Amino acid sequence: MNILSKKEKALARQIIDAGYQNAAKSFSLVLRQKIEIAISEIEVTKAEPSYGRVLKAGQNITMLTTKIIGEVGGKSFLLLNEQERAAIYSACLSSQKDEEVRKTMQEAILKEIDNIVSATVITEFSNALGFSIYGDVPQLMTVPSQEIASAIARDLEKEPDYFLTVNTRFFFENDTALQPCFFWILSSPFLERIRERAA
Repeated sequence: MNILSKKEKALARQIIDAGYQNAAKSFSLVLRQKIEIAISEIEVTKAEPSYGRVLKAGQNITMLTTKIIGEVGGKSFLLLNEQERAAIYSACLSSQKDEEVRKTMQEAILKEIDNIVSATVITEFSNALGFSIYGDVPQLMTVPSQEIASAIARDLEKEPDYFLTVNTRFFFENDTALQPCFFWILSSPFLERIRERAA
C-alpha cells in the first residue's frame, strides 16, 4: 500500500523525473544516440517490492546497487535479466570477438547506466530536499534467479525504512525498449522531508 498522499507522491515523482531527464541527456551524449527514460508509476511502501516480472526461470539476474552516502542513508537496486542485458549490449556496444574484452565492456556499460541514473536521481534528492548526499561506486553481482531474493536480503544490511519502486522504461534510438526492475530503499528522513516540502 502506497503511504504517500497524492501531493507527496507527485513531488517524489517530480524529483525522480528531473533526475531521469538529466540521465537521458547524459546517456545520449555518451552513447551518441537519443535515449529516453520515462516513469509510468512510482510507489512508496514498507513492503519489499515485487520483482517477479524481471525474473526468468533458469536465468542469471544481474543486480546493480548504489549506496547513498551523506546526511541520510539509502540504496538503489537495478535488476536486469538476460534479455534486458542482451538488448542493452546490442543497443550500446559494438561487436567484440575477444571474450574477456567483451565481458569487461559489458560490465562497464551496465555500471555506467546504473551510475548515471542513480547519480542524477540522488543529485535531485539532494537539491530538492536539502540533503548533503552523493552516490557511491556502483556494485555489480550476477546470481541465479532463484537466489535473487536472498541476495537482496543480504544486501539490505538492516531492515529498511521504506521502499521506493519506480516503474521505469528506457527507450533507445534503435527502437529497443526496456522495463527493468528499479527500486530504492530510503531512510525515514527522506519521507519526512518530502512531506514537509509537499505541505
